[in-house]
Amino acid sequence: MNKPQILLLASLVVLASALSFAQGISLQSPPALAQELPGTPVFTDDNAPALPNPDTPLAVPTPVNPGDRLVYFTPQDSNGTATVINLWNTTNVTATVNVKGMMTGNYVYNSVNIQIPPGSLRRAISDNLDPSAPASWTNNDVSVNFTDSTIYGVLSVPAGVHFDGYIVFNPDTGYINPNLDQGALPLRFSADPLTVLLPAVMK
Repeated sequence: MNKPQILLLASLVVLASALSFAQGISLQSPPALAQELPGTPVFTDDNAPALPNPDTPLAVPTPVNPGDRLVYFTPQDSNGTATVINLWNTTNVTATVNVKGMMTGNYVYNSVNIQIPPGSLRRAISDNLDPSAPASWTNNDVSVNFTDSTIYGVLSVPAGVHFDGYIVFNPDTGYINPNLDQGALPLRFSADPLTVLLPAVMK
C-alpha cells in the first residue's frame, strides 16, 4: 500500500468515527443554567411587568396634596431583598402619605395612599410580613410591592410626618421577619431625584 492509499484510508477511518459519534448524540435543548431546588418557594411578586406603550405620556411625580414635599429613594425588592419605610404622624389629624414606584421613562408602576392616624406609626413593606411578627408590626403594616422593576420611589409627605427606612435581606423566605437578624442597610432619601443614584455631585 503506497503513501496516498494510506492517507486515504486514515481519512476514511477518522470520518467513520466522527459519524458514529454524531449518531450517538441526542439533539436536545441545552440544560437550564439554573433550576428550582425541590421545596424551594417560587416568588411571583418580582416578575417584571411589561413596559407601557412608549407613546403613553410620561407621568411626572407631583405632590399629591398642596404643601406636600416630594422625597426620593431607591427601594430594593427582589427574591433576596425587601424595603421597609417607617412613617410617623406627629400631628393631631390623620395624614395621608402617597408612595409611588417609578419605572424606566418615569412611568408609575404602583401608587399607594397610606392613612396614618394622629400620633401613629405605619410601616410600608414590600414583602409579606412573617406570621410570627409582633402586634406592633401586624397592626401597622401596609403592603407596597415595588418589585425589581422599580428604579426609584417617591414619597409625597405632608407636614408633620417623619420617615425613615431600610433594606432587609431575606433570601429563601420572601418574608420580612422583625424577630430575626436579617441584616439591613439604611435607605438614602433625597429631595433631588438626580442625587438618589450615583454618581452624584456632592458639594
